[in-house]
Amino acid sequence: MKKPLLLTSFGLLAHTAAHAQALTGTVTVGGASPSYPTLTAAVADLQTRGVGAGGLTVAVRPGTYAERIALTTLAGSSAANPVRFVGRGGTATLRPVGTSAAAEAAVTLTACDYITFDSLNVADGGTAAADQIEVGYYLTGTATKGSTHVTVSNCAVRLGGGPAPAAAVGTRGVWAVSAATTTGSTNDFNRVLNVRVDRASIGIQLAGRANLSGLPTFPDQGNEVRGCVLGGQRFIGLDGANGSALGIAVGSQRRLNLLDNRIDSVLVRNGAPIFPVNSRRHQPRQRQRAHCRQPHRLRALRRHGRVAG
Repeated sequence: MKKPLLLTSFGLLAHTAAHAQALTGTVTVGGASPSYPTLTAAVADLQTRGVGAGGLTVAVRPGTYAERIALTTLAGSSAANPVRFVGRGGTATLRPVGTSAAAEAAVTLTACDYITFDSLNVADGGTAAADQIEVGYYLTGTATKGSTHVTVSNCAVRLGGGPAPAAAVGTRGVWAVSAATTTGSTNDFNRVLNVRVDRASIGIQLAGRANLSGLPTFPDQGNEVRGCVLGGQRFIGLDGANGSALGIAVGSQRRLNLLDNRIDSVLVRNGAPIFPVNSRRHQPRQRQRAHCRQPHRLRALRRHGRVAG
């Protein structure tokens, strides 16, 4: 009878220890003697163990990381226990190679809360359509839970890897898209701050839930895009492909702030329109500067306050 009792006690101790090992403090990625050799390893451990009291900082050391990472509904994250991925000590860049699948992102966050990515750049590691990624940072949710209080800040996103002069149709630097079916499952209070996007057909897009007619059904609220530069080094848009070029596109949003963004260069070389700032159904609070390159065959620039994403 003693053996079963000892085994049961051991099982209880192991179970308690596992729950006590949520990650806290600061861990490192890359460089000499890191906590984790790769971001993939750090994210896998964080997904398994969750975050504990006081939160977690993942300090990403300088280097190029040929990885795509994803987090889903992280246990323990809250205003008191935030998670921060921070590039420290120099330039840290995610440079993933994609596949022929659509909408592949360097960073994917699904139904996550209180996560910040700061000073972590994204550069497309592909060389042609078959292995390029389509999105830098991708925020989404489920039917019952959105991503909230996520910040992407102080970084550069450059898509369209390889020799082609522009990225493919539908590529996006930062893309937040809702899957909400209830008012409590929208993507709310997220921020895109001081992000530079180049070589994407759409710079930044925030898409709340809407019906087929574009009417909001479950709009996001409280999101912010501030201090971003679109097309500063390489134009936002398309070079020969059919499609629209969008600097900032938003739809089904409430209490949205678009402030102090700069759209330097938006271009297409066919008959599709270009929209520096595109917002529908909800008038955002906004203050932007836009400049558009208009080669021959380019339809006249259209700017309007009710446009959509």
